[in-house]
Amino acid sequence: MMNKPRGLVATASDEKGCATVYALLDPALPWVAPVGRLDKASEGLLLLTNDSEWAALITSPDSRIEKTYRVQVDTVAGPRVAHSPQRRCYHGELLRATRATLLRASEKTSWLDITLDEGRNRQIRRCRRRH
Repeated sequence: MMNKPRGLVATASDEKGCATVYALLDPALPWVAPVGRLDKASEGLLLLTNDSEWAALITSPDSRIEKTYRVQVDTVAGPRVAHSPQRRCYHGELLRATRATLLRASEKTSWLDITLDEGRNRQIRRCRRRH
């Protein structure tokens, strides 16, 4: 497990030359790979493993394993966010959240817990909507 800080990408090497999570690992450790991805702007729990079959199971959209993300959005989310299970949007493919909970709101931003049971690429960022 790693608490991935912002500014690093969760990959072995980056075509744009960005620093990766491997910069934080002891080079003497055996090989491990990230389970899923947190983009450069995200921080939080990142699992690493040397078991590629287990990683594929955990990250497969078919597994329906729930993952909860705490996100800050640049708008004031209304109370209906908490009462909108199965939140959906279409961005070239159908994307949905199983739960969205409003944690707190200020005059300009809101903090939400968003639970996904799929692992689509940049799913939360792609579904950013005004509530």
